[in-house]
Amino acid sequence: MTDSTIIHRARILIVDDCCDTAGLLCELLTLKGYEQVSWATDADAVRSLHMANHYGLILLDMHMPNLGGLDVMRHLHTTEPDYYVPVIAISGDRRYRTVAMEAGACAFLLKPFSHKEVEATICNVLSTRYAYMSRFVMSV
Repeated sequence: MTDSTIIHRARILIVDDCCDTAGLLCELLTLKGYEQVSWATDADAVRSLHMANHYGLILLDMHMPNLGGLDVMRHLHTTEPDYYVPVIAISGDRRYRTVAMEAGACAFLLKPFSHKEVEATICNVLSTRYAYMSRFVMSV
């Protein structure tokens, strides 16, 4: 199995309170060959969705009603404190970049972003994750 095949089989969750944004990102990734992409608008559901599906990547809007992106990240880390959950933080406010990275995000996308920027960021994050995982498994 090639690296590209492994990356395109990753389970990806898109979380955004705007259905149009979430749906568009989901459609973009599906058109680019990602096989297991889903989306949600309810930040409160992310933790239980992740526990049920073990996502390889979560694209997370920082500005969500009720439960913000940083709170979602905290909940994910308490669910699996010893497990790295790759989160790409998304916001239209560049001030969230540092805060999100300090909270454990592996990347940050500033809205508005281009399709190419989204694709490259996702590919880089998943490539790094699977390269690390394969080295870890091989050393055990």
